[in-house]
Amino acid sequence: MNRSQKTKFLSLCLAGVLILPAGTAFADDAADAAAYYQQASEAYQAEDYTRADELLARAYAKDPDLIYQYNRVLANQAKGDFKAALAILDTFQAQMLADPDARFTDIPEIRVNLEQAEAKAVARREAAERAQQVPSTVPAPPVVEPTLDEGVSSSQILGWSLVGVGAVSLGASALFGSKVLISDIDDRFECERSNRTGCYSEFGDTSAQDKQFQDDVDTWDTHNTLTWVTLGVGAAALIGGGVVLYLDAQEHEDSTVSAAASGAKLEWTPYVSADGAGGTFNFSF
Repeated sequence: MNRSQKTKFLSLCLAGVLILPAGTAFADDAADAAAYYQQASEAYQAEDYTRADELLARAYAKDPDLIYQYNRVLANQAKGDFKAALAILDTFQAQMLADPDARFTDIPEIRVNLEQAEAKAVARREAAERAQQVPSTVPAPPVVEPTLDEGVSSSQILGWSLVGVGAVSLGASALFGSKVLISDIDDRFECERSNRTGCYSEFGDTSAQDKQFQDDVDTWDTHNTLTWVTLGVGAAALIGGGVVLYLDAQEHEDSTVSAAASGAKLEWTPYVSADGAGGTFNFSF
């Protein structure tokens, strides 16, 4: 229960004590009711709402003041027992609304809040009951092994993959072989082959030029190696892919022929007549 509700409860408790009839203030029953009321207030502050409700009921039994029943409604509301709070209102709401001192004008609002809270509690209980009816273990879905498309065999996939690798590798070898990627090195080597001077002068002194020349040689050799490697890989992949596709096609053709042969039928029908005897062949496929 929030602080404002506690404050309201305490103030009403105090008001209940103050409004006790003067003529009965010193009567035993009224004194007992006031004592129960004080204990209920302390229990409410300690959030022991069940004990607060019991003490308020005892107080009302000693002194039938509606302030005790009003606070029982608040105690049950704080406890979450909305059904019990509504039951108290069903009995005492009319009397509270008719109170001459108008102490309970918020009763209609409290009832609406209680009814809404009880409806939500009922909905939660029903949802929990439905959940308990569901089997605790749900069977695992069947494992479906991935299958290839019936129109494409694994051999065809392998064959076309090899063809693709071969085409890419041959394209790479053509690129390396064209020397487009090392055109600047090719130009410097052409300058050297023509015995022209100053081919490496842009790189500084003689030692720097020698170092750059060696780097160009290494790059040129690596480029040539890549050219031959990609050419070999491409050719091998194309040939391998072609062989796989050819064998797959042959296997498919053989299975088709076998199926056709298994569907062919040769029938011999003998006959006998007055003119002689014989038979007929009937071949179907």
